[in-house]
Amino acid sequence: MSHAVPRLETSELRIDGDDIPMQKQTARVAVATTLFTSLSLLAWAHHAPDGLSHQLGTEFLTEVTFHTSNGNFGVPPYVGTEEFNHGRLFQLSEGDGFRITTANGAFEDITFRASDFADITRATHEEVISVVNASTSLVEMSWYKERFLLEGAEAGPSAGISLENLAGNPLPKLKLEESTTAGADDLALEISIPAGTHAGSASFVGHPYLLLASTTDGSFQLGGHELPLGLDATSVRFFRATRNGGLPAFTGVLNGTEDAVSVLPGALLQAAFGTAFPERLYLAYVILNPADGALEYVSNRFTVRFDD
Repeated sequence: MSHAVPRLETSELRIDGDDIPMQKQTARVAVATTLFTSLSLLAWAHHAPDGLSHQLGTEFLTEVTFHTSNGNFGVPPYVGTEEFNHGRLFQLSEGDGFRITTANGAFEDITFRASDFADITRATHEEVISVVNASTSLVEMSWYKERFLLEGAEAGPSAGISLENLAGNPLPKLKLEESTTAGADDLALEISIPAGTHAGSASFVGHPYLLLASTTDGSFQLGGHELPLGLDATSVRFFRATRNGGLPAFTGVLNGTEDAVSVLPGALLQAAFGTAFPERLYLAYVILNPADGALEYVSNRFTVRFDD
């Protein structure tokens, strides 16, 4: 049985053909503005640095890990600095330390020693990360978009990490804060249009959006815009779930007052992929003109990395 070449249109609401197996990279998707009436709210021109980002704790994140094993299912807790570092060095002192505690009470102390640095008063982010990762298995620290990022080893709503200053009060020196962050078994995405990124941002109020999904890296052209993901059979499955009301937060209308949160349930991911999770799931949203269905705005790409 043959299928049409993958294609997305905004002139009609239709998906041609029978159900398409998820592994097939062929589909035809067509989208109409009638899909979007009386839907949930979205926001415009707000504080998030990216149009599509992680909603829990660290809004600058545009990629997360999703654990898929039975005893470790969901998104881990993330803690990060909201402020760009801009190449600054960190002024630490001998014996500075902080504590990492998980939701189940396990904790490990991180202590900075002068011997771990070329100059502890001018510590680099590479040196700080090396010390932290050598001192704990509860989190993994990395450098992401010029910021420190801590990712918990455990995932799901029962997982959590807390940071607490010990000697020397080093967390502010690292632009981190004493905080507690939880994981989740669902993926919650912040949807916003950052201020100043589009000359017509204000005119988007009252315009519909649609969140798209794909397991294919790449891009495709639509209405003169380049969308930052491939169009494949997974796109069809998620679109159908959205159209049938299974993913109500995947559609909405801009209201200009608050950011929207789009939730992708872990249970739906489990039902969609079973035991054969892909390596990556890519997400992006588009905004359409309510009058003629023309595509007006394309968000950044959000990446979900699946890890058993």
